[in-house]
Amino acid sequence: MRFFGHADVIVVGGGTAGIVAAIASARTGTPTLLVEQSSGLGGTSTRGLMNCFVTFHDAGGRQAVRGIAQEIVDRLVQAKGSAGHTADTMGECVTRVLFDPFVLGNVLFEMAGEAGVELLLHTAVADVLMEADRLTGLVLYNKGGLQVATCRVCIDASGDGDVAAAAGAPFEQAARGELQPITLMYRLGGVDIDRWADFVRERPRAFEMTRVPEDPRAEGLGIMSLTYYQPFRDAVRAGELPRGISGEQVWLLCGREEARQGVVTVNGTRVEGLDGTNPRELTRAEAEARRQAAGLTAWLRRHVPGFEQCYIYQTAQQLGVRETRRILGDYVLTEDDVLTARAFDDAIAKGATPIDIHGGADAGGENYWIKTADSGILAYDIPYRCLVPRKVEHLLVAGRCISTTHRAHGATRMQPVCMATGQAAGTAAALAAARAVAPRDLDVQLLQKTLIQAGQVIREEQMA
Repeated sequence: MRFFGHADVIVVGGGTAGIVAAIASARTGTPTLLVEQSSGLGGTSTRGLMNCFVTFHDAGGRQAVRGIAQEIVDRLVQAKGSAGHTADTMGECVTRVLFDPFVLGNVLFEMAGEAGVELLLHTAVADVLMEADRLTGLVLYNKGGLQVATCRVCIDASGDGDVAAAAGAPFEQAARGELQPITLMYRLGGVDIDRWADFVRERPRAFEMTRVPEDPRAEGLGIMSLTYYQPFRDAVRAGELPRGISGEQVWLLCGREEARQGVVTVNGTRVEGLDGTNPRELTRAEAEARRQAAGLTAWLRRHVPGFEQCYIYQTAQQLGVRETRRILGDYVLTEDDVLTARAFDDAIAKGATPIDIHGGADAGGENYWIKTADSGILAYDIPYRCLVPRKVEHLLVAGRCISTTHRAHGATRMQPVCMATGQAAGTAAALAAARAVAPRDLDVQLLQKTLIQAGQVIREEQMA
């Protein structure tokens, strides 16, 4: 194997957590390498077409996530790829951010370049290099063959915790029947937005709409559900929809730019009982999700005004895998911690996303959305210990694989929280590398001070 090179910090995974981690690390002047197996940045938000950030604001309307995540929103608005924080049309939280995935991908490349992140795309991690319990580098595989890259600190933002698991960190994973289903997002073209909007205005409750925008071409139609639309309920009961489509879990998303183009994003395919860490099962999920997408689209053409001429013009380049490994850290965040907005001395981020669990096979597909008020829950802390894996040194985790219970994971897996934990992990890795200490031994107060200076929300008094 040839030697690829050394970076003080290596980030694995270029999704919302990983790209923010890399930017945060590189902005300190720390040599930072981002390794991503696909062709782009943004992960589920871009290649996965999950074009909605839920949510930056808690039930009190206070912004709990800022920092680099807010910079991304600002850049999206400047690039005309989003209307920014807009009121949630379903009343499940205070705000959502709908955006154009293509524009987001461009924004992330620009921000990575400005920060000085070295990008290595089309590259997979084949193995880890260990000295006793310390991770010292990675074995990479790409068109150049097997290569070795060394580092002082590595951040696992792979989503599935691949690096941490390979290094021997303990983890938990829900039973197969409890795992949240895998989804293939897709986009429809040819939708008559005005006709659809008029239909929704006549029966907003049928689509769980608490607010229907007056001018969808200026703001978009937001997000709505088919759960209470009677023709859809009847079709589910009669078995007229493809196997796997749930009466609880079909959403239609339409942001400002989508509305202007007659485009709607569909979050509706559900492949249950498959393990997102198993390549054979991921392959099965791809085929099954496409079958569901075709059948659901045919039904929409027949039963929803405005969709008569719609067609699938884009499917996600990667599956939306909601849940696999949860790496066990020095602390495991619980459902009670989230719902009671528990404060932690070592808090390094906040979240405001309610617990959102798309029920697996054992739950009959029922959606589990926990909130303590009509518009979400109060902001909760993410402790640093959730980012520090047990039994492995010089490794941090960020994003959906951080240390939580199955229920708490339903909140922390969401994109704004992933970005916040990414900024914390990237900053911690850079500080630890500069001081030649293990991340576990890093002065947390120094980390908190550095994060606050960079705009990360940690303290109650920072929220407004």
